[in-house]
Amino acid sequence: MSDTLPAVDNRVAVATEEPSRGRIAVLTADKVEEVEFFYPYYRFVEAGYRVDVITPSGGPLTGFRGFGIQHTQPLADTDAADYLLLYVPGGLAPTQLRTDPAALDFIRAFATAHKPIGLVCHGPQVLVSAGLVDGLRLTSWPEVGPEIEAAGGTWIDEPVIQDRNIFTARKPGDLPAELHRIMTFLGHQEDHDA
Repeated sequence: MSDTLPAVDNRVAVATEEPSRGRIAVLTADKVEEVEFFYPYYRFVEAGYRVDVITPSGGPLTGFRGFGIQHTQPLADTDAADYLLLYVPGGLAPTQLRTDPAALDFIRAFATAHKPIGLVCHGPQVLVSAGLVDGLRLTSWPEVGPEIEAAGGTWIDEPVIQDRNIFTARKPGDLPAELHRIMTFLGHQEDHDA
């Protein structure tokens, strides 16, 4: 028996054998909170979606605690029109994304097209920097609350807030409730499109 794993990147999800239900973009950067990245990533794949992990420059992704995946898609090679949903995990990754004009334009393209966007923890910081918070009800990690309020949003300390097509959660423990809400929303969209 070999001590090495057969997979080059043993954290990359193995897709189901069913036809894809569509594509989901996970936009992130180094220092992402691993639970907030891997939980939705695997959950979307498990539900039959093709998930593209998108980072500013592509290549390896390293999380806050050193876990990650070896290959991501460069942001420059993406088009929001190709995706059903955008998901932005938290940790320190949003700090990098919010200063990247291409990342903010990518997020704005989803908002303009009224496509669903999911965010957790510090993820809503990118909405603030993209100028998309005014008039929205959101939740986040508590320290992001004042930024949301200053940008014209309403911060609510609840596990999951859905305002139109924007889904937000406070922390890793809220992810099951948030992903349930997102999956239900996607299911209704599929029923409507059928």
